[in-house]
Amino acid sequence: MRQKFSILLIVSIAVSLLLPICAGSAEVKVEVPFIKPTKQTLRFGHGLPPDSLYDKGANRFAELVKQYTRGEIEIKIYPSAQLGNEQTTAKMCQLGTLDISLQAVNNSSMWYRPLDIYIMPFIFRDREHVNNVLFGPIGKKIEEEYIEASRMRIISWFEWGDRAIFTNARAINKPADLDGIKIRVPKNPVMVDTYNQLGATATAIDWGELYSALQQGLADGLEGPPQGMIDMKFNDFLEYYSYINVFYGLADVLINEKVFQALSE
Repeated sequence: MRQKFSILLIVSIAVSLLLPICAGSAEVKVEVPFIKPTKQTLRFGHGLPPDSLYDKGANRFAELVKQYTRGEIEIKIYPSAQLGNEQTTAKMCQLGTLDISLQAVNNSSMWYRPLDIYIMPFIFRDREHVNNVLFGPIGKKIEEEYIEASRMRIISWFEWGDRAIFTNARAINKPADLDGIKIRVPKNPVMVDTYNQLGATATAIDWGELYSALQQGLADGLEGPPQGMIDMKFNDFLEYYSYINVFYGLADVLINEKVFQALSE
């Protein structure tokens, strides 16, 4: 009975709206107010200074998002580890207290260890080889499984190129030159084990403490992408640059999966 009453009510309302038109009265105009979508701001954190390659990439991303969403989505960028180091911002992204984070792949593999395949030593021949893996079937499978494991989605990749060694002790031209050298490496088991096997003493020092640690001699040098070292001005006091290409420098842009799914198409 209630269902029939509802149908009759709808029909009666529809008929009442049509009656003036059927009676030949003046045209009825119904004003439908335009409701402008609420603007959304997404927070994007990374660990390098303003005007670094990370920061330039993040700002370009923000420009494109604003352009393609007609200003409805804005990206607020927090450079220079303002929100914490790379592992911290990745964890914040997973928890949803940060929307987007950019970090070296070795700092986002803690939730899904197969991601460490991208930092296996000497695994890539060149950039073309890297891209064939990243954007081929293997890369697609890894990204899909990463969502399930971490509740975050990889939306883009950032390529540093070959990582190198910077030291004060001596130039590194062959594995034997690493003997007795204290090299700062990221806190990732693959990278720590690799340098220990090569004869160095791998030292895991937090990125935020690295500048002062190097100046105080707590490490003889570090490994990393050349441009990143220049952005951080480590080249001001590290004398030797050795190109050995142990690891390929990759970083990923992560977005919280709930945030991603809530975005309109």
